[in-house]
Amino acid sequence: MKLNLHDYFNEDLIGAEVIDFVPVIEDDGEILLGQINLRLEDGRMVVIAPVMRGMVPWLKLKILNVQD
Repeated sequence: MKLNLHDYFNEDLIGAEVIDFVPVIEDDGEILLGQINLRLEDGRMVVIAPVMRGMVPWLKLKILNVQD
């Protein structure tokens, strides 16, 4: 059975715990997140952070193999 990208992310991210995030609250009350840190069920950490590619912002997922 071939997994597509959606299945791959669901397999790892379902059950992930948000352990930290970097919020920015604008004067008008809008909340922006600069970074989100997750802990997967197997102990790995995932950092979701914005990066600019030219004029286009992208979200970068960095998976860290860190154990407690």
